[in-house]
Amino acid sequence: MCLMLHGPRSRYNLDDIYTVEDDVNSLRDSLHEKTIREINDHQSSYLVGTLYMDIICEMERLCDSVVNIAEARYSRKKSKSYS
Repeated sequence: MCLMLHGPRSRYNLDDIYTVEDDVNSLRDSLHEKTIREINDHQSSYLVGTLYMDIICEMERLCDSVVNIAEARYSRKKSKSYS
């Protein structure tokens, strides 16, 4: 991210950033499902699962913040058709 902020704009492609964001969102969703299964199967406690998912959600929010910064740097927003 530091390189993106200080380097020339032509070196970076926001589509790569959006791909990483989608990967992070997919990982968050799969970890959420796995955590729910572990709680239901009594492999993990509710408290531990909740704390774990809070950490995962905060990491995903950090990723969203990086995307927002990149969009501001490039004066471009993610199109609504992109998912």
